[in-house]
Amino acid sequence: MDYPDIPGYKIDSILGEGGMATIYLAEQESFGRRVALKVMSPRLLSDASFGERFLREARIVAQLTHPNFVPVYEVGRHGDYRYMSMEYLPGGDLKSLMRQGLPLADSIRIVKDVASALHYAAGKNFIHRDIKPANILMRENGSPVVCDFGIARQTDIEEQMTLVGTVIGTPHYMSPEQAQAKELDGRSDLYSLGAIFYEMLTGRRPYDSASVIQVSIMHVTEPIPELPGELAAFQFFIEKAMAKLPDNRFQSGMEFIYALEELEEEHYELIHRVAPTQVLSEADFRSKLGASGMRTPVSALSTDSAARRRVRPSRTGMSKSQFHGWRGLLRQRSWQAGSGAVGLLLIVAAGGWWMAGDETPTEPPPLYTPPVAGAGLDGKVDELKQAATLAMTEGRLYGSGEDNAQHYLTSLLIFAPDDTEARLAITRLFGMYLEQAGDMIAAGEYGAATEVLNYASQINFHIEDQNLLEQQNLLRRELFSAQQQSIVAASRSREIKRLLDAADSLFAEGKLTSPAGDNVYDKYQQVLSIDPDNETARAGIQRVAGRFLSQARDQTKQGEFGRARAYMSAAVQIFPQHPDMADTRQYVAAEEERSAERLLREREQESAAVRRELEQRRQELAIRARKIQTLLAAAAADIEAQRLNAPAGNNAVEKYNAVLELDPANVDALNGFEDIARRHIALARDEIGAGRLDDAERNLISAKILSPSNPQYAAVQNELIAARDRRKQEQAAEEARRERVAALLAGAAALMEKGNLYLPRGGNAATQLREVLALEPRQPQALALRRKLAEQLENNAAAEIASGQLDQARMAIDALAAIDADAAQIAALRRRLEAQQQQVQRQQQLAAARAAAREQSAVQERPASTAPASRGPSQALLARAGKLGAVSQSNYGELADIYLKVQQQGDSPAASRGLKEVATYLAGLTREANRARDYRAAQDYLDQLQRIAPEAAIVGTLREEVAYAERQHQEAVSILSSADAIIATPYKKPGIFGNNAEARKTLRTAYDRIVSARQLDADNPALRTSETKLLKKYADIVALHLADKHLDEAREFLQDLAAMELPGGQLGQMEQQLSALETELASEDKAISISSF
Repeated sequence: MDYPDIPGYKIDSILGEGGMATIYLAEQESFGRRVALKVMSPRLLSDASFGERFLREARIVAQLTHPNFVPVYEVGRHGDYRYMSMEYLPGGDLKSLMRQGLPLADSIRIVKDVASALHYAAGKNFIHRDIKPANILMRENGSPVVCDFGIARQTDIEEQMTLVGTVIGTPHYMSPEQAQAKELDGRSDLYSLGAIFYEMLTGRRPYDSASVIQVSIMHVTEPIPELPGELAAFQFFIEKAMAKLPDNRFQSGMEFIYALEELEEEHYELIHRVAPTQVLSEADFRSKLGASGMRTPVSALSTDSAARRRVRPSRTGMSKSQFHGWRGLLRQRSWQAGSGAVGLLLIVAAGGWWMAGDETPTEPPPLYTPPVAGAGLDGKVDELKQAATLAMTEGRLYGSGEDNAQHYLTSLLIFAPDDTEARLAITRLFGMYLEQAGDMIAAGEYGAATEVLNYASQINFHIEDQNLLEQQNLLRRELFSAQQQSIVAASRSREIKRLLDAADSLFAEGKLTSPAGDNVYDKYQQVLSIDPDNETARAGIQRVAGRFLSQARDQTKQGEFGRARAYMSAAVQIFPQHPDMADTRQYVAAEEERSAERLLREREQESAAVRRELEQRRQELAIRARKIQTLLAAAAADIEAQRLNAPAGNNAVEKYNAVLELDPANVDALNGFEDIARRHIALARDEIGAGRLDDAERNLISAKILSPSNPQYAAVQNELIAARDRRKQEQAAEEARRERVAALLAGAAALMEKGNLYLPRGGNAATQLREVLALEPRQPQALALRRKLAEQLENNAAAEIASGQLDQARMAIDALAAIDADAAQIAALRRRLEAQQQQVQRQQQLAAARAAAREQSAVQERPASTAPASRGPSQALLARAGKLGAVSQSNYGELADIYLKVQQQGDSPAASRGLKEVATYLAGLTREANRARDYRAAQDYLDQLQRIAPEAAIVGTLREEVAYAERQHQEAVSILSSADAIIATPYKKPGIFGNNAEARKTLRTAYDRIVSARQLDADNPALRTSETKLLKKYADIVALHLADKHLDEAREFLQDLAAMELPGGQLGQMEQQLSALETELASEDKAISISSF
């Protein structure tokens, strides 16, 4: 195949083709890397708009430097080819990944990453307008990347290449406002992302039809679909993400992410338990498309239960679908807001279609059909129905009197508690209360919302729809949160007003920047620390700078040029962007020059001494200028060497201050302060990322001192506030963990005092102590308690073995292994237990053989005439059992069958003893399989044991042991998997201002999880694998730092490793390598020191 010839690129194959361009897999020869090369079709060159659109896409992507947006390496034109070189993403697209089936946890991670990208884009005033699974590609590490910006738009630019009133996008994912060709913002992209998340959850799109026009209409008019089964936990999130009106949705990508993170915390077990949801391919979907146009989900949670719920009648006689039919009425106001009385306009221009409708939405059906006179209904019931209908129609829903819908309906249900229409009506009234309360909360009418929710509480015992009741609880929580936020906001507003009023008073008094703490500028700065975007404070600062500029002009007119420059310097430091700044500076300089010329002319006739004085003044000015240049150059060198404000006597800030002492209005020095302030802000952001919040605050303080009006200051200050809030939350979580550990330790000690060492299950000292060690593996009190408990368990086990209570002994040994898998006594105890079991088995077998022999001898001595006729077959079976010998792996099944048949023919002591012997053998096999982690075999043996001894207590005990061991095993495997995932995360060396704190913390987290797994299942084979992986990770990191001769970093990781209990002797080898390298570097330093003499 002939590929385009583009210099610098070697094309390998085609990745995809479209109407406008083809994307090739190519090698960028200058860097030797694989790239995705997008080449516009040459046939489109005749239309300049296509070339402009192609370049516009490149410009948009170039401005979006976010890890979840595809980066562009190069854009150019060669001959008839316009091309764009981008990152190659081999992980496929999200659409294909969804068809394969995605775990819910992965779906949430992907959606959060995309939301972060959309939040960033909206902050840059960009909207994508075509967010869909096919436009989200995946890197090999599983991170999503948003691509295809062909129809993206910048919201703050009026000129558009797309025709106004044209619908652009993919109908299945477009927002209602996009379907109606309305003005869009970033909330439209978030709606599309919400639709994708719904599809990830259920396996189907939220709205579907064979007609794309119908799909677009459904986005505007149809209720938000409900999630099935356990996924209903995400219903409130979906309704918020896909609200018909943009104002009712998440207002930013960060709100979207925070809401998802709250759901992750609340439903962690659900998210990690449900099976992956698989999205049907288009062909499969079309084959399953029914007459209604809706798809059948393939989620493991939905199955066919949703269908059963649609037809299962409720207590009032309504099916679920009938019951949800009226719920559309609850959304009537928001539906009308989306469509309106003028109808819905759906437009698709040259690239598609448009359709207009002017019909007014039909009125909802009446609540009741008026009763026919004489129809047999009680007159009072009919009267109450009619009164309730009229009251709801006129909006008289509740009140202190009796003339309202709530009074009529509650009275009606007293007369007719099972009346279907009455229950439907009061359910509708309840929904209307919730609708009103939600609108009132959104409008800030919290008192009215409280009143409405209180009325709703008065009738909620009539409501059977759990979704509505849950919505009521959600609204109460939302109301409480909104009231708290309102209180905080009101307090902030009062403080801001107080500061602004004080600033106005101080301005009138002329206290612009002094005295300290009680001047106009400080008041405005305090306002901005509370509300960084307060326009009044920003305008006030500009007004202060303007007053200083005015005073500079006044002083210039009076010939006081030194004072004029001082006022200029004050204005520059307060608000350097003031529109009068340049003109005032020019005015002062020009007037000073004219004054100097005038003075020169006046003194031309003066004596030589005066002329020498003038010459000396010029020389002083020249010297000052040279000194200023020297200081500026030295300050620039200090900045380059990161000597910003330290060490004392040799830093950039001191040199710029020296320049300003010579020339208070020197722009280069003032700009230098701005540069240093920016660097302090960048350092603060790095410190925040590294968790060094006090250092970050110090950098921010330095930045504010140097550049009070820096626009980046407020944003980073907000980041610092958020980081401190997160730290408080982490500290609170740590405190809760410590409290939990203390409670568990106290409980374990109390249970030990009571003698509940390992029984009952779930309520014993061993279980609680194991939980403590899982939370804090190196807790000193827990370790001491573990030693004490291990000693008691060891003594108990030995005593139980000696007394013949072997089942109790086994449970004691298992409990000992669970809390201290490395205890040296475990193996010896198990050997003693096994020996005792074998001895008991031998005694039982010997007793059974003797009994069988005695019975056989008695039969042979008994006269033939007195022997019961039924004994013949039993004796034959027992004789056959005798020939099979002792119970073994090869004959236990046949022996059990023989003894069961003998028992069916009549009571036989020999058969009873034989069954007991087989049961004892099967119990031993079950325990062996359990110890070998062959849980399926253990269950099989248990089934055989139950068949021959269904009433035996040992059956229940063994089932509990097997189930408990399997749970411990699975939990340990899950914890080790999470530890392996952490270990597999690539290590990145910190930058010049960074450190290894986060990386070390992450590896310690992985180790803590390994310790937790060890406490649960010390003999798990996967445990050694995870320990080896972690050890190798440390070895690789230490080797990396040793190769770069970064000894301090290597020593940090070795110290962490030394505190861990991991197998192998690599630690000693790495310490030897570090010591050898330290010796080598010390020798080099000594050699250099000697050579310097």
